[in-house]
Amino acid sequence: MAERLLLDVAFGREERVIDSWVHFLEASDIEAEPRFAQIGPVVRERLAKVGFVDAETARLDGLSRRALYQNALMKADAGTIVELLQIAGIHPILGGDLISSIEADRVAEVRPARSLELLVGPDDVGRALDVLRAPTLGIPTIEVAELDLDSKQARINLRFRSHQRLMLMWRWLPYRAALAVPLTPTRHVEVFDFEGGQVLALNPTARLVSMLARTRSFAPNRVFATLVSSSELIHRHRGAIDWLEVQEACSALGALPRVAAIFALIPEPLRAEIPIL
Repeated sequence: MAERLLLDVAFGREERVIDSWVHFLEASDIEAEPRFAQIGPVVRERLAKVGFVDAETARLDGLSRRALYQNALMKADAGTIVELLQIAGIHPILGGDLISSIEADRVAEVRPARSLELLVGPDDVGRALDVLRAPTLGIPTIEVAELDLDSKQARINLRFRSHQRLMLMWRWLPYRAALAVPLTPTRHVEVFDFEGGQVLALNPTARLVSMLARTRSFAPNRVFATLVSSSELIHRHRGAIDWLEVQEACSALGALPRVAAIFALIPEPLRAEIPIL
């Protein structure tokens, strides 16, 4: 119930924003919602848009400032990592919510970036790990011999600067999903402006497919994260998502019923823009 109210505040009809927020505060509390940090900045922006201020908005401002600071650190470190990889002749494909945070920053909005996702070819994983061993990055040493690139493993999770999360991937989707829906650069990759230069990145359609493919259960925390991320992406990229591609990918994954159930939780009017429901 509380999460549905937060979604209504963040992405629902403007005339319902204040009522949904008041009802959320009656039913729950910011401190009682462990996943509030993900949606908090969006909630703050919607409340500001309708001119609403209460005792809680100062706490929301704090969440936004914290996210902005952490995003700046991650973006700077991501720029360093991408540059080092490019110097080594590796051209990673950028994915994940760092893209959303950069897109939001361009229009003076804040979206928390929880991890840096870099996709490289299987043949480049060893060299990429050599690059990531640079002492200045503070990433614990990992030997490529420890990895079985032919197994069902699709990525490794690393920590850098002791707190930032880096996902080095050689499959753009989980193992079986990547077999069913191979990455096609002409359909899934675009050029993205990043830190004064350009990098390859998953396009909005591919990012949405990736979010949905990773949501393999109806665990509340997983579904809520997908709802927030997908709602944000659909809202920001109206007209840029290839819905036929999304439908074909979800069908190949056998995930259409699950995806339809998730999308049905997205509030109106955003839900009306999803033609595969």
